[in-house]
Order: sequence, then structure tokens, then C-alpha cells
Amino acid sequence: MDKRISRQYFNDLAATWDETTMNNDAMRLQALARKLTLPASGWILDVGTGTGAFLPYISESMKDCSRLVSMDF
Repeated sequence: MDKRISRQYFNDLAATWDETTMNNDAMRLQALARKLTLPASGWILDVGTGTGAFLPYISESMKDCSRLVSMDF
């Protein structure tokens, strides 16, 4: 698939994605973040971060010496 088509598809949905998907439930995201095994130091890479709804929950679970990088289209 042409990357430009994929990128445009997700860009068109991004503005309303968090309101229209079940993946933005705070309790579910907190529970998922608690299951992560994060390093005491170093880098954490979130690939396919989408709108970033999960990032605050990852940040809460991070150790003080870790750094978070997220990326998407």
C-alpha cells in the first residue's frame, strides 16, 4: 500500500479518533501500563503511538531515569 494513502487515511481520522474508539478508556490504559516491564534507565520507544492517548500512562509507570520517545506517521 502506498504510504501516502495510509498517512492520509489516519490523518483524516485523527481529529475524532479518541472520541470514536474504545481504546481510550482510562481504566484500561492504566491497567495496561501497570503490566509493562520498563527499564530503570534508558530509552522507551512507543512505535505507532497514534494520538498519544497512552503516553501519559506510560509516563506514570516510568522510572525517573528513563526517556520516552514516541513516533507515528
